[in-house]
Amino acid sequence: MANLFLTYLHEVECDIENALAAAHRALVLFDRGPPSWIRISVHARYAELCLQAGRPEDALAQVHVVLALLGDQPGWPTEASVRWGAVVACLQLGDTDQAERWFSEVAPSYGDADVLSPGLGLRAMIQLIRGDVDGGLALWRESVARLQDEELIRQNLPGFEVWTPENEAVAATDAERTPDWAARLVAIAEKWRYSKTFVGVDRIRQFAMDPDRAAYERAVADYAGLDRVELRRIALELLSG
Repeated sequence: MANLFLTYLHEVECDIENALAAAHRALVLFDRGPPSWIRISVHARYAELCLQAGRPEDALAQVHVVLALLGDQPGWPTEASVRWGAVVACLQLGDTDQAERWFSEVAPSYGDADVLSPGLGLRAMIQLIRGDVDGGLALWRESVARLQDEELIRQNLPGFEVWTPENEAVAATDAERTPDWAARLVAIAEKWRYSKTFVGVDRIRQFAMDPDRAAYERAVADYAGLDRVELRRIALELLSG
């Protein structure tokens, strides 16, 4: 259990490589015997970290292991996030057909009703990658509108303050706000290494760099030495402005 706990400590420090190493040690220890909560959780956690590290093939392999361990016992707490992760992995690979297939399997049970569900963002990225820019950005704007709810900001839900910038940064590329604003949101998300997202920060970064590369580079430089507390404050100021 110690190694599994370490993965979260390293993640908080934006040290994904050491988080992956700790997750791998946990796999070695627990990947044996009959299916159990801890065994499934370790594989799910490893898949999640692989997505953050830009290793979609490895993430998909772990998804298949988790689903095999679940067998005919669906409804485990990790199942929804694992299936959403498969969609993300396919998008990182640029395979929109497979992403849509995985999406169609998970969306009916875990769709857009939850404001923090990735459903809208995933559908947006599928359309954007396929070239439907207007349709994709429309879905991003819908997702952003939900995340700008003042009550949600007050609730301080886990992941809210860093998942929101990535949503808003992509939606901002339709020129509703300035390129500098979008660049700063992307730079914060990237600095935070919060890549539990739809195609990873790399593709989102490109959206922000295209209109103003200099603005993105300035933002990266401005945030280089800031800690998580300061980054969170700046992110919330940008979102409320």
